[in-house]
Amino acid sequence: GTLGLCIIPFILMIRSNIERENKLLQSLQTISSINNCKITLHEISGDLAIGLAEHDNAIVFFKQGKEKETQRFISLAPFRSCKINNHGRTVKSSDGSYRTIEKLELLFEPQEKNGTPIALEFYSRNDSFQLNGELQLIEKWEALINTYMKKDKAEKKIIKQLKTDPQLALVIPTSFL
Repeated sequence: GTLGLCIIPFILMIRSNIERENKLLQSLQTISSINNCKITLHEISGDLAIGLAEHDNAIVFFKQGKEKETQRFISLAPFRSCKINNHGRTVKSSDGSYRTIEKLELLFEPQEKNGTPIALEFYSRNDSFQLNGELQLIEKWEALINTYMKKDKAEKKIIKQLKTDPQLALVIPTSFL
């Protein structure tokens, strides 16, 4: 009797988290299907979901904020890299000074000098007063996306060399191409 009453709130909390994660995943899949791509890797954390569509060279992003919903499909082709944009301020206290994070964005830097960067907001102090894993998540995805983009560029360079250099093509078996 009493044990059951203690367990019920935990069961309801777990069910609520599963429903929230399923809704975020469904939103991510909807964005990818609208853009005719397939997500090969994804992660859900808090109120956001991010995915990589490797075969389509794209990032899919969904965030459910307090006041707005953000849905993004980003083709990686026009971008050279991504970096973390950490907006913050220094606060002075009796213990010294420390830095607070106001906003965390993943900023995609265009290859063209006059191109427009694209920012994905992972955290905003306007939506939540406390970080809940967003810093670790954005660091992980920055590294993952940059590694993927470098790998993709290296593969394209090799394929281009194979197509333009007939001597190289003779050395590599056609089944490998």
